[in-house]
Amino acid sequence: MKKKLIASLPLIVPLAALTIGAPACDSASSQVADTVNDADVVDANDDAGADTAQRDTAEDDTATPDPCAEVACDSPPEARCELHRASLTVAGDGSCAVDDDGAPACEYATADEPCGEGGVCILDRCETVPSLCDFPFGARISGLTLFTLGGQSGEIDPDTGEPTDACCFDLDGDGTTDNAFGEIWKDLEPFFGTASDFFSALLGRAPTALDFHGVDSLEDDPAVDLIGYIGYPADGAIRPLALGFQPGTMLPPIAMAGRIEGGVFYADDGYYRFAIGVEGSQVFLEVSNLRAELALTEADDGSGQLAIGPVGDAPAGRISGTTSRADVFGAFNRGALQNCTCTTFGGDDDAPVIDMTTYACIPVTEQTCTESDAWCRYTTNPLYCEALVSLFDRDDVDTDGDGTDDAISVGFWILGEPTALVAPNGCE
Repeated sequence: MKKKLIASLPLIVPLAALTIGAPACDSASSQVADTVNDADVVDANDDAGADTAQRDTAEDDTATPDPCAEVACDSPPEARCELHRASLTVAGDGSCAVDDDGAPACEYATADEPCGEGGVCILDRCETVPSLCDFPFGARISGLTLFTLGGQSGEIDPDTGEPTDACCFDLDGDGTTDNAFGEIWKDLEPFFGTASDFFSALLGRAPTALDFHGVDSLEDDPAVDLIGYIGYPADGAIRPLALGFQPGTMLPPIAMAGRIEGGVFYADDGYYRFAIGVEGSQVFLEVSNLRAELALTEADDGSGQLAIGPVGDAPAGRISGTTSRADVFGAFNRGALQNCTCTTFGGDDDAPVIDMTTYACIPVTEQTCTESDAWCRYTTNPLYCEALVSLFDRDDVDTDGDGTDDAISVGFWILGEPTALVAPNGCE
């Protein structure tokens, strides 16, 4: 405004002098006045336009660009097998959102497409498996020779303050190895024996075969599925059993999705169901949220079968994950219901011994168990039940990120040797 006022003053003063004390304006005066007024309007308009342009430019310079403006979310991730292998997780439409650092990120809606009755998802595709005879067993097999809980040595490493056989990973980022289940087992030794003896006997009765699907290279392979089975010895091989498969399905006892880098199989998710209990009356406990680190070497005979060994200075391969009190008590309830015909339970079929809401023990109505009914004498004894509930109150990992520990960490050492599979019974 100041600029326009200064530009107009020399024109306004002469016009006033011409008008005062002068006769009526002639045409020349009118033309001068018109010209002056036109010039004034042009100057004013030009200045106004310049000011507006400057403001617009300034606003454009300070406006925050939309990070998503030029991002096209049209490359959804490939379909993946969901955790328990019953369905395929498929990505749909994508949308762009700005993350906490101000960077654009594509998010895709996902949906699970069930593999259907008798279906199982392996290597990111559904397979129809009418029976165990039709299961897509592979050739890259390792039979476990060691499967045991870490943290059982009783010796402490002075440098770390942890057991010398601590296993296996720091699952919660606090700088220490997580294996609460290993500590719990020490208190269970009076009932089940040492972890080493218990799991060695388990492998002797029902050996475990790990089947590495999709291996193209032992040096670098970005997509490998590990599928595991429980079987029994068959002339140096393993004959897979339906034992451990999810009842009524073809979903295997063990499954992990991973990759091979430099001869090492790494898994970042999956599940592993293993048996607990006494001989003849085992139930299966599931460990999920798996991490694995297994060194693989190929057999010398060209069979493609694999040995599992340690990585670096570790004594063996490592598998870690979590279970929960709900899983543990659910397993004990199932075991009691399946095996304890000598007991009349106080609870219902879903929770005969331990209430699954309060985790309180439910007194039995009647019990006629003998020395041969070892499982039932233990699981239906009120004192044992209360001790069991107390022992497993050891949540040490927060799996859902809400700030509260909600799972029990588990860590296993494993080793394996090259092994062949033979057809299940009745499938030759």
